[in-house]
Amino acid sequence: MNLKWLIRFLKRPIYQQWLILRISASIICVRVMLRFVPFKRLLGWMQRSSPLKKMSFDADNAQYLSHNIEVIGNFLIPKGLCLTKALVGRWFLNQIGYETTMHFGVRYGNNQQLEAHAWLEHDGEIVIGNLVDLESYKTIHVL
Repeated sequence: MNLKWLIRFLKRPIYQQWLILRISASIICVRVMLRFVPFKRLLGWMQRSSPLKKMSFDADNAQYLSHNIEVIGNFLIPKGLCLTKALVGRWFLNQIGYETTMHFGVRYGNNQQLEAHAWLEHDGEIVIGNLVDLESYKTIHVL
């Protein structure tokens, strides 16, 4: 068994370990809740609660959070995770004062089936959910 990831995790400062665990738990909880709770209700709960203590905005904090949400999300649930990552990202980033907009887009895939994607933007820049072919998605809703 390859334990390099565990060794790297344990070498991190305790505050980073704690943040990684909170992001992981949030991704898993949101993923499960998306199956059982109506989207509007879940969004309302997430807007009223906070995964972090209020922190001052710092672009490095925002980039660090975004990167970890992407990496941890891809590690925990490799397929079909864009909505989960966008929700968790919005939840964490908004708490540090990094206001984001969530975009929902659709396109026809190679097999002519409708495909959907969700991503976060801040001041027109994609912070979570960037894809090589993102421009092929037509935005249908913005939150």
